[in-house]
Amino acid sequence: MGTMQDKVVLVTGGATGIGLATAKRLVAEGARIMLTGRRESVLADAAKALGANAAYVVTDVARDEDNRRMIAAVRERFGGLDVFLSNAGVEGPVASIVDYPLDAFDQLISVNVRGVFLGLKCAIPAIRERGGGSIVITSSIAGIKARGTGNSAYIASKHAEIGLMRAATTECAPLNIRGGVGSPPNALAVK
Repeated sequence: MGTMQDKVVLVTGGATGIGLATAKRLVAEGARIMLTGRRESVLADAAKALGANAAYVVTDVARDEDNRRMIAAVRERFGGLDVFLSNAGVEGPVASIVDYPLDAFDQLISVNVRGVFLGLKCAIPAIRERGGGSIVITSSIAGIKARGTGNSAYIASKHAEIGLMRAATTECAPLNIRGGVGSPPNALAVK
């Protein structure tokens, strides 16, 4: 029996990269996984590869109604939610602040910041219903330290993610919900 036996985990951006690798590990530990993302064929392939303890729902994390729908889907399929892994994100183009396209900035902030906020807004009540659990936000070293040039929007979004997790951790402590920010390969513990 694994350390995550029968825990229900929702992974946004779960069909590829860090999200899929984490989902594989969690399933190996006994978790039941709901994957979300925008590309159904990729989600379907990932869920199939993970086996019977995995399902998926097509979701754009920047849309409020999609966040509500993903929580409804995890409740319907698995009966509730124990862990929310907010992993969906985009990098955006590389350009100086002066030359950064406004539409690209808006899209990046919409996914990386609004998407995390909406996910928290919808996941916290679901985790509270189960008596507590965990929230993890995948961020980046860019959320701690600005490095390089041409990635101002990305850096701003990653700083915002860490700020959201710090706020959520404080608000959720009385609800028996703990949180943290992952910045592969290391994790930033937020208390």
